[in-house]
Amino acid sequence: MAEVGNLIAVSSCKGGVGKSTLAAALALALAARGRAVGLLDLDVHGPSLPTLFGLGQVPVENEGQNLVPYQHAGISLFSFGLLAGGNPAVLRGPMLAGVVRQLLCNVAWGKLDDLVLDLPPGTGDVHLTVSQIVGLDGAVIVSTNHALARPDVENGLLMFSQVAVPVLGLIENMAWFECGSCGAKHEVFGGSAAKQVQERFGLRCLARLPLLSGAACAPAELAARGELKVMAEAVLEALAETRDHTLLPEAVLGPARLELHWPDSTLGVIEFKALRRHCRCAECEDARRRGVYDETALPAEPVAVELHWLGNYALSVRWQDGHRSGIYPLTLLRELAAYGKACRCRHEDGNVNATPRN
Repeated sequence: MAEVGNLIAVSSCKGGVGKSTLAAALALALAARGRAVGLLDLDVHGPSLPTLFGLGQVPVENEGQNLVPYQHAGISLFSFGLLAGGNPAVLRGPMLAGVVRQLLCNVAWGKLDDLVLDLPPGTGDVHLTVSQIVGLDGAVIVSTNHALARPDVENGLLMFSQVAVPVLGLIENMAWFECGSCGAKHEVFGGSAAKQVQERFGLRCLARLPLLSGAACAPAELAARGELKVMAEAVLEALAETRDHTLLPEAVLGPARLELHWPDSTLGVIEFKALRRHCRCAECEDARRRGVYDETALPAEPVAVELHWLGNYALSVRWQDGHRSGIYPLTLLRELAAYGKACRCRHEDGNVNATPRN
C-alpha cells in the first residue's frame, strides 16, 4: 500500500444494487483517463470480480510473501475468489478479518494512482477491519431509489461517519428503464428515497444510471458510457475537495453554542438546543418518520463535547450525555446559524475546536 495513491471504497449496505459492477466500471473509467488503477474485491463471502471479468480459474502468482495481482483490461485485479477456486468461504469473524488483512497488506500492487475497494454489503467485520488497517480517502455509496434501500444506505453513511471516512457522493443505480419500443422512460422503483438520502446527508449525486440488461451492464460497456466518464471525474474532484480545508469554517464549541468561523470572516452561531433538536442520528430520524419524536425528552441544557469534520461536507457531534448525532451537512448548518461579522476573540472557558482531518 506504500505506493498507492487514492484508496476509494465503493459501498452499499444493501445488497443487489449493482455495487460490484459499478466498482469495476469506476476502476475502468479511471484507467481510461490514463491513471494506474487497481481493483480489490473484499466481498470474501460473495466475490464477484472473477465472474464480472470472466476470469475463471486463473493461476495466482507469488512475489516473495506477497500475492501478485492479475492484469486485465488495463487494471490490476485481485479477489479472494481467485484463491478460493470456486469453493465457498465458510469463515467466522476473526478468520474473516485475517483474510481481509492479508488482501490489504500482502498484495503487491506496485505504484497506483487509485485503488478501488469493493466492500461487501452491511456494516460488519470487513468494514471495520479496512478502516482500522488503511486510511480510506473516501467512499462512494451506491443505492437504488427503492424505499427498502434507504435505511440500509443511511446506516452505512452513519458507519462511515463513526470511522471518520469522508463520503464522496452517491450513485443512484437502476433509476429508470427506457422502453426499447417507444423510448419512454419508466421510473423502476418510483419514490424519492435516493434524493432524500442526498438531502439528509448533504451528498452530491455522482451519477444517475438506468436499468440495463445483457452486455450493456458489463463493466467495460458501462465504463464507456458518458455518465461513467463524468462520474470518474466527479470522484476525483470530490477527493481533491476533501483535502482542501480552506473551504471549511473553523468550528468552535463555546458556552452553550457552536460557532462557525468562515474563511470570509463571517461568524455563524448555533445554540446547542437548536443543534440537538435537529439531530440527524438514525434513532432520531426514525422517531421523526414514525411521528414519535419527543423534543421534551431532550436534555434541558445539552452540551456538545466533541466535533469532527467528514470530508468537506458535514460535521459530526458527540454530546455530554453520550448521544452521538449523525451528520450535520454544511447546508443544514448554514440554515440553522444566525450570521454576523466574526469577532476574533475566543472564550476562556474550555472551548473545543474541530479541525479538518486529512
